Amino acid sequence: MKKITLNTITPKAITKSDYIDRNKYKVFISSEHKFYFGSEVNAKRFLVKVSELLNTIVIEINFYYSEIFKEYRQSWTYIKNANDLSNQINCIEIKFNKLYDNKNSENYNFYVYNDLLNIILLVKRFLQELEDINYDNKIFNTVNRLRFYKNKLEELHEKLNTLKI
Repeated sequence: MKKITLNTITPKAITKSDYIDRNKYKVFISSEHKFYFGSEVNAKRFLVKVSELLNTIVIEINFYYSEIFKEYRQSWTYIKNANDLSNQINCIEIKFNKLYDNKNSENYNFYVYNDLLNIILLVKRFLQELEDINYDNKIFNTVNRLRFYKNKLEELHEKLNTLKI
C-alpha cells in the first residue's frame, strides 16, 4: 500500500544559547505549521503521528473522490463540456501520484502538505461543477449526495489546516 512517510527534521544548531528556537529540532510541515522539539526522538515521534494523520486524510479523500467520480460518470450524459471536467480529473490524478514522489527531498514534508491541500481544492472545484450541472438538470438526489461529499471535504480541509494530532 502506498504510504506517506514524512522524514525531514532540521537538527539543532550548535550555539551556547538554550532558549532560542534554533537550538531545538525543527519540523516544518508548511509555512503555518512549524514545530520545535527538545529531542530528536520527540521530533521523530511527531513525524510518525503526522504521517499517520496524512495517510488517513489521503485514504478519505480518495474514497470521496471515487464516489464523486462515480457521480460524474452517472451524470456524463448531461455534461456539455466534458473536456474541462476530464482535464480536472487528470490534474487530480497527477496530484495524487505526486504525493509519493520526491520522498528523499529535503522539502518532502512541505510538498506533501501542499499537494494534499491542492488535491482537496481540485476535488472541491470538480465537485462544485458537477453539482451545478446536476442542479441545472434538476437531479436533486445527486445534488444532495454531492453536497454531503462537499461537507466531508470541508472537514478534511479543516483537519489538514489545523493538524491536530
